[in-house]
Amino acid sequence: MVKQLDANIEKHKFVIEQNTLYSIVQQHKPRMKWLDISKFPCGKWYDNSNRYHGLPIQDYANQPIVIQNNWIVGNAAKIQRAKKWGHWYYSGKYDKCLPF
Repeated sequence: MVKQLDANIEKHKFVIEQNTLYSIVQQHKPRMKWLDISKFPCGKWYDNSNRYHGLPIQDYANQPIVIQNNWIVGNAAKIQRAKKWGHWYYSGKYDKCLPF
């Protein structure tokens, strides 16, 4: 797997996580289980733009465990969005995540 990652970095000069993961899955055929979208929704949860089983994503995934912080580019933008929604628990003062 590390060889595949190194090859991807050499080819593209940066890491493309989705391409690397896809290559690893295709080559090694690991046993996988998909995460339940109602508990682990994608980043589209934040703008409520996707629908699942006829419901807006925030209604379908109304008590998510983890919201994937995708569909937005850059760490600063991801941090800003997490803070806006009250999903930012890191404390610079204590250099750790605070309980919620």
